Amino acid sequence: MDLRAIADAIALRYVGVTAEGNGFQYGPSALLPNGITRGPVLFVQPPDGERSVGVGRRRGDELDFSVIWLNDPTDMPSRTATLYAWANALYDKVLENYDLDLAYVAWANPVSIRTAFDEDWFTWGKFDVIETVIRVHIDEIVSTMAI
Repeated sequence: MDLRAIADAIALRYVGVTAEGNGFQYGPSALLPNGITRGPVLFVQPPDGERSVGVGRRRGDELDFSVIWLNDPTDMPSRTATLYAWANALYDKVLENYDLDLAYVAWANPVSIRTAFDEDWFTWGKFDVIETVIRVHIDEIVSTMAI
């Protein structure tokens, strides 16, 4: 299992996505940029989750990768329309490739979505945000486990 490969595979699902005639200024990427000055941008954050190894050394981890879309705020009506348009465009992209073409991924499923206005991101400033959590179920034998 390779966490970076999973994040890259998730980011790949969003390549070429556009809304309101605009594409990404940065990303999609599994690597966070040093900073951004405008958007939209899309990146996949490293995961949180629960690890599990069961009978027969079978790994059954469930990891949550946050897909973050950021956009530079403008006037409120267009901001709201932009959030709706991008949320619709991003919504089911992972479901188009349920196992991310990785042998150890049983499934990848969006489990939540959150939108927000004027959120602080690192030292980059305030941005409008769409965050989608993609839960990934890992199913593989842990060959290095000693019994």
